[in-house]
Amino acid sequence: MNEPSVTAPDSTPVVVMDDSRSARFALGKFLEAMGCQVSSVADLPALMAALDAQPAAMLIVEHDPADVGFERLRQIKSHPNAASVPVVLSLSDALPGFDAQAFAQGAAAVMVKPPSRDSIAALIDGLLGGARTAPVIVSPPAATARAEQLTQQMAEQAADIRAGIASLVTPAPASTLLDTANNNDTTESAPAQPPAAAYERPIAEQLRALESRLNALERSVENELMELRVQLDLSLQAQSDRIDQSREMLHAMVIEQAQAVAERTVMNAASRISDRLAESILKTINRNATSGHDPSTTS
Repeated sequence: MNEPSVTAPDSTPVVVMDDSRSARFALGKFLEAMGCQVSSVADLPALMAALDAQPAAMLIVEHDPADVGFERLRQIKSHPNAASVPVVLSLSDALPGFDAQAFAQGAAAVMVKPPSRDSIAALIDGLLGGARTAPVIVSPPAATARAEQLTQQMAEQAADIRAGIASLVTPAPASTLLDTANNNDTTESAPAQPPAAAYERPIAEQLRALESRLNALERSVENELMELRVQLDLSLQAQSDRIDQSREMLHAMVIEQAQAVAERTVMNAASRISDRLAESILKTINRNATSGHDPSTTS
């Protein structure tokens, strides 16, 4: 798998805002590997403070699903150091029509978490490389396809290495001159075998080349596995965030319904008490009227 070749110019300052520490760490590592100077913050006040201290070339801000009016984005764009800075909104799961709404409110790109290294490179190239002509949408990586590609790459390189090793242990063919002499029943003697040193040098060179390829393969596998682990962590974190949001929404709905039930119960109880009190007063008035007793004259 080819590594992204895009590099941000001159340690480009980028601010990442996300309430997930693991998401900030993983995204920061991707950006730093591409030459960015990364500042990570957890909330909007910290982001505004970071902008007060130093202007940024790009902002990557986690979108709050509850912020349907994009109020937080407008607050960020109102900062003097962010008015002309591209703001990337990141979120775990974009709803239909979200991209158009985000672009209409001033977002430069929409990034679905977790991103891949290639998608981050495309993001930097699109927003900071001077080639952007339209808003950028960064989709999540296909983890299964990446794993299959890595497996295929490992299999191909392993096959090449096995072929190289086999070529070292396969005996060299007999000398052509010797075969010709035997077939013609001549009395020419076979040519002398070359000294062992003549074989040792190419074998040693091939072994060094194979060792170098093995080391490169090991580094490639380690990097790919690390990236897959980071993406898995981000995916699990995104799932956890969605579960937490669903739990909070369900909790709020339960509380709201409980309050409504409690209000209805209180109103019903008050209505019954009022009816009973009115009924009791009417009965008393009727009894007094029947007996000819006027309660107002009672001393």
